[in-house]
Amino acid sequence: MADELLTCFRAIHPAKASLVERLIFGSVMLIVTVTSLLVNVLVAIVFVRTNAIERLVRPHIIGMIVASVIYLLTNCWILLPSILGNIHFPDPYNAVLATPNTIGYLMIMFTTTTMAVDRFMIFFVPKGHQLLAHNPTLLHIFAAIPSMMALSFTLHMNLIGCRKRVNSYTLSYTYACSDCGFYSPMLHAFAFVFPGVNFAIYLLVFLRIVQMKATVLSKKVPSFSSVKQQEIKLVIQFLLICVAQFLSSVSFYTLPPLTGGQDVAFYLTAIFSTLNTMTNPCVIFVFQPRVRRAVASLLRTAHIRDTSVVVSKVQCAPSRTPTTTVRLNIM
Repeated sequence: MADELLTCFRAIHPAKASLVERLIFGSVMLIVTVTSLLVNVLVAIVFVRTNAIERLVRPHIIGMIVASVIYLLTNCWILLPSILGNIHFPDPYNAVLATPNTIGYLMIMFTTTTMAVDRFMIFFVPKGHQLLAHNPTLLHIFAAIPSMMALSFTLHMNLIGCRKRVNSYTLSYTYACSDCGFYSPMLHAFAFVFPGVNFAIYLLVFLRIVQMKATVLSKKVPSFSSVKQQEIKLVIQFLLICVAQFLSSVSFYTLPPLTGGQDVAFYLTAIFSTLNTMTNPCVIFVFQPRVRRAVASLLRTAHIRDTSVVVSKVQCAPSRTPTTTVRLNIM
């Protein structure tokens, strides 16, 4: 079986990477993987030790952190040894060790979409969002949907023989030499559909914010004057997440064929996908001052000074009273 797998991989990409290529690519992957692990762990520590992250967003961020860590640990125990150690993992070990990469990838993709749906509900289905806000069980079930979907898809894929492995010739994750059946076109479509859906949702949210601002300002509510800055932050966060997810997903399926199977395409695919695991914590660091202060305190003193949480409210329609304060929850 091991010889058959190697023969199949060799037929797809006969040339093996040189030692210099392995060292350069492996060093970049090691740096990116370790850095991403560190920033995700920092967010996790702040998450556990403080209330710096709003309660309704916490389950989604947990999902993103768990998915990212699963993805990154898979790099550590199979991809990096294959690159830097020139190690070939035969089946069944190759498939078993590489499978968590699929779980992490799908969890990130699905969680990004559930976060978009959550933001959509705030502005378009406020009663539904209030139901989640007042029912922790429903909130956690909703946030767990990506994990359940990722595990279900991955389990079924492996049962029918659609297994992800690390190709020791291309130094990348691949479904090649597997019989994926309908999953091949479906996963390819997912790479475009989910980022597209997310972008469409966030565009609708932005248009709704603009409409809210125009409506409230027409009634001369002075407290809405700060919304412009919040709109910008909101759109930037959404665009960063969408772009990172799009690059990660699309590069896996498009770069190798577009470049004629050049080695650099496989390297860039792995780097983009790993960088995507940093998007969530980096966005939080940039746009959440309380998290930045908590991380700075942790790095300086090895202790975190908790900060109070300001409960943000969203009103999708202005109040009749001129003293209404409208505040937008952007994370």
